[in-house]
Parts: sequence; structure tokens; C-alpha cells
Amino acid sequence: MKDQKKDIILVVDDDQNITNLLVRMIEKEGYRNILTADSGKKALSLIHDNDVSIVLTDVRMPSMTGIELLERIKEINDGIIVIIITAFGSIDLAVQCIKKGANDFITKPFSSDIVMLAIEKAIKERRLTREVTDLRMSISKRADFFDFIGVSPPMQDIYEKIKAVASIDAPVLITGESGTGKELAARAIHQLSLRRDMPMISVSCPNIPAQMLESELFGHVRGAFTDAYRDKKGLFEKADHGTIFLDEIGDITPDVQAKLLRVLQEEEIMPLGGESVKKLNVRVITSTNRNLFDRVSQGLFREDLFYRINVVHITMPPLRDRGIDIQRLAVYFLNEHAAKFSKPLNGFTPEAIEYLGTNQWAGNVRELKNSVLQGVVFVKGDRVDREDLLSGAEESPPMSGDRLHIGGSFKKSKNGLLEEFEVEFVKSALEKSGGNVSKAARETGISRQSFQYLMKKYGIKTPER
Repeated sequence: MKDQKKDIILVVDDDQNITNLLVRMIEKEGYRNILTADSGKKALSLIHDNDVSIVLTDVRMPSMTGIELLERIKEINDGIIVIIITAFGSIDLAVQCIKKGANDFITKPFSSDIVMLAIEKAIKERRLTREVTDLRMSISKRADFFDFIGVSPPMQDIYEKIKAVASIDAPVLITGESGTGKELAARAIHQLSLRRDMPMISVSCPNIPAQMLESELFGHVRGAFTDAYRDKKGLFEKADHGTIFLDEIGDITPDVQAKLLRVLQEEEIMPLGGESVKKLNVRVITSTNRNLFDRVSQGLFREDLFYRINVVHITMPPLRDRGIDIQRLAVYFLNEHAAKFSKPLNGFTPEAIEYLGTNQWAGNVRELKNSVLQGVVFVKGDRVDREDLLSGAEESPPMSGDRLHIGGSFKKSKNGLLEEFEVEFVKSALEKSGGNVSKAARETGISRQSFQYLMKKYGIKTPER
């Protein structure tokens, strides 16, 4: 309360008697930082020169009305709390002010209790807003390593590898399942390198149509193709003296693979339709969730390009191998989402924590983050429960008692049911895809590595045809 009474309060009214009455009421409660103004123009001048927290203003004033003053205040600083003072006959006008951003209104004649209740409510709201803002700012400062959250041994190993490779300026290939943080690793390498003050350009290769990828990467000259009305600088040129990150490089076409090999070998590019080369100094970091060894053996990825990009290899661990990080990540995401939606939450229930620790998280950190977001959106109390985390998920059909393995411990029954589901899920997906693992993974919405992990876990082979 003592800190709250340091807030600067501005009283605006062209009636000096009303102004004096309000000042006496506010001072009686221990507030000393009180300013007064008899016009909107003077009020704006005081706001400009002082860190005003709350404004109490009359609606009907000459020259500038309370509504006009409200609009100007909100343009200057939307964080200033505005309380409207109005007569009984102008309550409709006060409601208009509320719609325009006023936080409350007081009707004349007013008592000291009513005035102080409105002020204390305003101060509490302002303090809560500041706390939410501070929380948002502090969240970005609590990462364990750059933007990574995690203290598990696998992540400590990743941090050491990133620090080791950052300064050697060699191509880096980052592999791992979807959602494991491959782009975060690339950004950390760049930020630790001597190129940190130069651009880092990120390219999601699958999101650019194959026929456009070459032009996007290497640029083109005017007239190179239909609609090429002017020269265009490519992303490699934009990244000159910096870093380019090619995400999901396993998906690029053979033609682009050949052009990329030339860039890595000769350190130069030739824009599409151009006749002269441009020398470049760019560090190339690539990533993929595919098995490039398999794609090389299948003739889908150039072997010479593979060895060019795979000078240094970092494999990001799946979330299932980072058990001690799961709750840490979940709490981080909970704070992030709670701050974003201004929800005062006090963590997870024991049931939610148990679910977080036992779920397989096939989608890795990305899936965990989305699950926590669902929990924050659907939470009913002050702590996120297991049901909140699952609120956005598809419901499974009810199962009979024998399928639920009733009779053993809860944990044993649950694990047995989960294993039964995973086995049937993988077998069914493989049958539908004709034994094509990549197609089965794609159609079920999980990464190929996760699908292969489940196959290996349960000894499932592709069906014979």
C-alpha cells in the first residue's frame, strides 16, 4: 500500500470547488502526489511532464470535453487509468467513455468511499498490468542457453557442441525429429560466431514451391522468366558475410542440390538467367528430420552435397530422452502463455504433472508447447489440470473393462493400454500405406523418426506384400 500511494493522481475539473473536494478526499487517505488542472489542455501538459498513473476528469468542460481528453490520453499512454466524473443526467455519456477506454466512472454527488474505491481499484489494475508486463519481459531472460530451456545431460552436450562449432566457420548439419529445436541451435551457433553482427537468413525449404526455390535462394535477373520484371537479390546474397540456415534441406530438388553444391564449392552464385557470378562469403547451416543416408542410397540426395554440408554434425535429442527437462519446459510455457492471456495461474495439478512426465511427446517440444497452450486456454481454476491439457485433443471411443486391464495398478493399466494403442496404431498405419514407412508417418502426422522409433520399440516389421 505504501508503494501504491506514490502514484501520481491528476484531478481535472473546471469547477474549483469539486477539484478541492476531491483533493481533500484523496489526501485524507495518505496520497500526496496529486496534481490539478482546470482544463483538458492544462491536463495534457501535466501528463507530458509527469509520470501520471490515474486521471479523474469531469465530462462537461469548456474547450475540451472529458471524452476528448480521454481520447488524447489514450493516444499518449494507454497505460494511464482514466476515471470519469459525471452527473446522473449524463450516465449515457459516461458509458460512451467506458467504450472509448475509460476504466470507471463516478456519479455526482459522490462520497469519499466511492471515490477511494474507484482509485484503489484503478491502482490495483495498474499494478496487475505492470506485473504481467514484467513477467512477459522476464520470461525471455530465463532461458538456460540462448533460447533453449533444458538442463538434462543430452542438452548440456548440445550446448557444448554449439559452443565448439560456433567459431570454426564450417558448414553444420543439424538433424533430429520435428520440434526438437533445430532452428534454435542454428541461431545459437550464429549468435556465438564472429558473424553475429551480420544477417542470419532462415529458409524453410518445403514452404517454397520447388519451381521458385532456385530464384529465392540465388536471385534472378530481369527477363529470366515470366513476371521477372526486375533484378532480384537472392537470399544467399542477402546473407553475405553472415549465415544462411536451410531448414529441411532433404526436401530440395536435384536441380537445386546441384546449384547449392556449386555455391559451397566455389563460394559464388549465379542468379537465374544471369551470365556472371557473384563471389560470396556465407556460412551455411542446414537441417533435416529425414535420414539423409537413406536418401543418398535411394538416389534422392546427392552424395557429394551430403558430404559438403555434413562437415560438422549435431543431432538434436528427442524430448523423450530429456525427461528432467519436460516439467521445466512446461512451467516455462505456462508462464509465457499465462502472461500473454493475463491469467494468474499457479502451476499444474499433480495429475497434470504425472501426465506430462509419462506422455511420449512424439511431436517433441512443439507438441508440449501446444498442449500447455491448450491447458491455459481451457483452465477452469488457478492450476492447469490433466483434462485441461487434453481439452483440445480428439477423444477416443469408450473402452470396455477388459480392454482397460482393470484389476492391476493404475500406472500398470495405463501403460498397458498405451502400449496396446501404439502397437495397433503403427500396424494399422503401415497396412494402409502398403508398408511405406514415410507415407505412414506423413499420413498419421508424426515424424518419420518417431514412427521408426515406435516400430523398433515393439519389434514391428513392414508387412510383406
